[in-house]
Amino acid sequence: MKTNTLLLAIAVAIAGCGQPQSGADDQLAAQAALGEHRELFHHILGDDEQLQPGPGLAVSTVRLDELAAFQGGAVEPLLHDGGERLVPLSGQAGVRAGMTLVRDGDGWTMARTGAVNLARAVVAARSTASGDEVGLVRIAGLAADFLATRSDGELRLTALFDQPGAGLTAGHAEPARALFIRLRPLAAAALAR
Repeated sequence: MKTNTLLLAIAVAIAGCGQPQSGADDQLAAQAALGEHRELFHHILGDDEQLQPGPGLAVSTVRLDELAAFQGGAVEPLLHDGGERLVPLSGQAGVRAGMTLVRDGDGWTMARTGAVNLARAVVAARSTASGDEVGLVRIAGLAADFLATRSDGELRLTALFDQPGAGLTAGHAEPARALFIRLRPLAAAALAR
């Protein structure tokens, strides 16, 4: 088995775990970036549509070796703050792009744009999710993305896209603990490659 520590990119803000929360700061930073990079967005979108940032979602990572070794219990120790936020950008025609912000001192700076399908899936999932929204979970090594919510103290993950190989169905929510246990063999297989 290889000893590399591939990362699963996970975007999640964890309430009560000392990680910065998403909110108005994300939207203000995204609005400022939209103003600073107006020509870039005009070039990307090809029109003069006024984009509005939605609430941002914090980005964290989970190491594959930690997921492969997960035996249950608290999921929060697996989640590592990545210092990023995903902010959906919407216009008259709906979600047009996603903006990634990175921590810059006490504020946020635009790092990249794109991820329109991910941003659209987040906005769609937000409209049907139950519980308090916590953030976005991305497991890049498995090409799996989730909206995270917390209800009665339990972190739940709603798949944003179908991933038949991982047994994931878009719109289906399940407890993070059960999901991580179920994904553990896939993480171990990825480490073995």
